[in-house]
Amino acid sequence: MPLSFLGFLAIGAVIGGMSGMFGIGGIAAFWQYYKAGLVNVPAVLLLVAGFLAGSYLSAGYAIGLPSLLLKRAFGGLMIVTGVIYVLTAK
Repeated sequence: MPLSFLGFLAIGAVIGGMSGMFGIGGIAAFWQYYKAGLVNVPAVLLLVAGFLAGSYLSAGYAIGLPSLLLKRAFGGLMIVTGVIYVLTAK
């Protein structure tokens, strides 16, 4: 099921927002996947646009938030991620 233009842009914005708020990094393996022919370049360009916009806007927002709130939100994200990994493990 292919994602639409707005879908890719929205996903990029959400990922960028999380990155901006929690200071997580980029895509180190991109080149390897690209060389293997596994990259949908138009989709990547839309994801990057959403990522840049989302990270810029959310970083500006996060600056004004209390550090304890950010720490707890990041901890909650890690717990949810861990639970998803445990529940979906095969």
